[in-house]
Amino acid sequence: MDFGAAGGNPTASIFANRECSKLANSSSTPGNAQRRRIYFGILHDIVTTTWNSAYMSNYTTHLASLDSRQNWAGKLNSFDRRRNYVLTQINNSIAPTNFSITTPSPLTVASSTATVSGKGWVNVREIRLAGSSDPRAVEWMDGNSWAVNIPVAPGSHAYRIEAYDFSGELIETDTIRVDNNGTVEPASTLNLAVSELMYNPSAPTAAEVNSGFADADLFEFIELTNIGTLDVDLTEVSFTAGINYDLPAIVIPSGERVILARNRDAFLLRHPGMAPFLLTGEYGIGDTNKLANGGELIVIQDGLGGDIRRFTYNDKFPWPNVSDGDGPSLVLIAPDTNPDHALPSNWRASAISGGNPGSSDAKSFVGDPNADLDNNGVRDLVDHALLGDGLQILTFSGSTVGFEFNRDLAADDVVVGLQVSTDLSNWTNGSELFSALDPIYLGTGGQRIRYEAQSSELPAERFFIRLQVVLTK
Repeated sequence: MDFGAAGGNPTASIFANRECSKLANSSSTPGNAQRRRIYFGILHDIVTTTWNSAYMSNYTTHLASLDSRQNWAGKLNSFDRRRNYVLTQINNSIAPTNFSITTPSPLTVASSTATVSGKGWVNVREIRLAGSSDPRAVEWMDGNSWAVNIPVAPGSHAYRIEAYDFSGELIETDTIRVDNNGTVEPASTLNLAVSELMYNPSAPTAAEVNSGFADADLFEFIELTNIGTLDVDLTEVSFTAGINYDLPAIVIPSGERVILARNRDAFLLRHPGMAPFLLTGEYGIGDTNKLANGGELIVIQDGLGGDIRRFTYNDKFPWPNVSDGDGPSLVLIAPDTNPDHALPSNWRASAISGGNPGSSDAKSFVGDPNADLDNNGVRDLVDHALLGDGLQILTFSGSTVGFEFNRDLAADDVVVGLQVSTDLSNWTNGSELFSALDPIYLGTGGQRIRYEAQSSELPAERFFIRLQVVLTK
């Protein structure tokens, strides 16, 4: 406010301050139209919130109790005179108008975004889509005409657009219906999965060091998969925790995968031929902006500030701790089913060292689960779940009983559990008796699954254990 510079004159020009005039009054200066509108908005906010007798009377009443000789009523009158004059000057420059959408409704589009136009006065500071706390990027064509892009889902949907003032208060809203006939939808929790995390890569080889990549963290990568039935638009999607990175505005076809590398050159050296899957750019910034080796919160948000994914991975059991620097990556099991990313049971180590970016290393069972095509005396579904012959081992050590078997990591379409019986007829869930221990990575596409129980807690002196293999797909 330029009241002091104006010498106390309530009707002094609102551009009496030379610097304010430079920024907002000269039509010959580029960008002044936008700054002029913001300047008017600030003045409007000041005179309607604090620079008026209703607000200042609290102070003048208190000051009058301390010094009754001053003309406090006259000062209050000056506040209102200045307020009224400023409002008149703003009104004469930009005519007051109610916030509204001028784009005809319904609006028909064939993409994942729609441009909506409308009217709004200088008191509009932010425009948001209902349900979001983040303002949209607004283009002001003149003093009261605006346009914003909003994400829109396929089909016919109503979208409420909100106007907020300089104090963050909601002023007005208006609604438009958008008919989206396209086959591209905005990224959401229903269609975008983090399908692989290489958060603690293995140490670089001598050849990689000689190529200039001596830091293992340079080989980090994150794989994203479109698990929806339509193509997914990554416009305005960003990582906001774990790493900070704005994803490029590209479209991922249904069922396809893309890779975000911390360092593109390092990634391609270790994974040659993967360039078609790489997103543009890289998220490494010097020695910063990298995934924590000990686990951390990962957050991906859409352009409205809503969470697409929010989960915390870890390098401690029951998370697959073999992914912590030993070579494998962290792989989401059956991403197409949209599993809860926060559950460690929905993740496994990759079947091979270095991970499997760009595709899935999972293998699916095909055939009759009860058949025994190789005549080894083991049903084919059990053969599918185990690595080699499984090496099922029962061990006794002091007061504990251990049970181990070799699991095929790539066979993630089955769940393997324990069952216990005393008579070979009645079987119960063995997980109630046996506790899972850290598995041992075998380095051949499998890991040794280990369980342990106290002898005193077992059902009888003589008991039987068997594996239960259940096909999940």
